[in-house]
Amino acid sequence: MNERMTAALAVVRGPGRRDARAFFEACEYLVDHREDLPYRVFIDLPGGLTGNDDPKWDRIKSLTDSRCNCGNERTIVPLNPRTEYARSEAAPIIVAKGTTVYLKPVGGDKGSTYISLDIVDTGQGPAFTFMADPFSGAINFSDLFSPKGYILSQLADALGKQKEPAVMVAGKSRIPLFAIESADTVAGTITVALDKDVEVFDPSTWQDPHA
Repeated sequence: MNERMTAALAVVRGPGRRDARAFFEACEYLVDHREDLPYRVFIDLPGGLTGNDDPKWDRIKSLTDSRCNCGNERTIVPLNPRTEYARSEAAPIIVAKGTTVYLKPVGGDKGSTYISLDIVDTGQGPAFTFMADPFSGAINFSDLFSPKGYILSQLADALGKQKEPAVMVAGKSRIPLFAIESADTVAGTITVALDKDVEVFDPSTWQDPHA
């Protein structure tokens, strides 16, 4: 990632966004260089919940995805994401009951977190559940109240039949997040091997640069 992109990301994610001109120029740069973006970038256009009708933002709006009803909370999506899984050199992660695991792009901020992983008890035994974009500005209520997931016993059976790694990807962009290595139905855990461009995020250590 070049210095200009690093600087633009710092503006849209930090206090620099309060400078209207600097914020606009940073957003414009990121939109114009989506082919080089390392991960999704969330931006909030001026105007708040009332929307933004300033024509100078029209091009940026046309090249980003909306994530709210007002249209001001938007996502800059990378044009050329890598879609083939490449295993990280980091040790595998064990997801266990009682501890949520958050995964984000390497170098990304809290808002760019791809997914949260949990193990929960169900009437059919422990289950692996997950929620996409757990810290984004837009709440997916279907995920919140009916999280997607797999019963561990069924997941273990499926993994035993896999010839290729069972890779989980992020949304439409299909960015590889991790491969599920095993599911332990007795311990109630799963073990995952992260992609090389994904890392664990600990919300308790996050210092919000927007503050």
